[in-house]
Amino acid sequence: MARNNNVRISDIGENMVVVKLMQNGWDAFNVNQIFNNYKSIDIVCVNPDDGRMQLVQVKTGTGKNAFPTGFISDNKGNIKGFEIRGPWVFVVYSGEGVNMTFKFYILSKSEMEELIRTSNNWYMNEYVRDNEISNQTPVGIKLKYLMGEGEGDTMHTTHNKKHAAYINPLGHNAENRWDKIWE
Repeated sequence: MARNNNVRISDIGENMVVVKLMQNGWDAFNVNQIFNNYKSIDIVCVNPDDGRMQLVQVKTGTGKNAFPTGFISDNKGNIKGFEIRGPWVFVVYSGEGVNMTFKFYILSKSEMEELIRTSNNWYMNEYVRDNEISNQTPVGIKLKYLMGEGEGDTMHTTHNKKHAAYINPLGHNAENRWDKIWE
C-alpha cells in the first residue's frame, strides 16, 4: 500500500530534525521507526556529555495554515488532555522532492505550554467572531507565533468591533534555537 504524501512529508521532517540534533553533537533517534505514531513523542535526544534526555515532538508543514497540535479545546478554552512532554520542533518546508528546503523553529517545553495556553485562550475567549464556536475545536499554532509575533488589534469586518490584541509570550523568533532543546 502506498503511503500518502502527508505521512511522507512528516517522516522527512522528523528525520531532518534527527539530522540537525546529531549535527549539534547530540544522539537522537526517531521513535516512530520503532512505534507507529507514539503519543506526544517523535524523537528521543540524548546529550552524550551529561546523559540528559529530551522527548521531542515534531510538527511539519508549510506554515500557510496553523500547525495542528493534536489537542482539542472546548468553547471556553479548556484543552482536553493537555500535556507537553518536552521541547517541540516545527519544520517549515517549501518546494518538492529533492528541491525541498527547510526552516526549523524550536520551543522549550515551558515555552510550548505557555504559547498553547495563551494563544488558545485568546482565540477562544477574546477573538470576536460572528458565530458560536464548536465545543471540539482543534488547537493550532501559527507560524507568526513561532517568529515571536502576536495579533494586533484588528477590525472585525462584519461587526466593526475590535479583537483584543494577542501578546505573544515568546518575545523572540524561535528559528534555529536548538539551545531550547535543553532548556
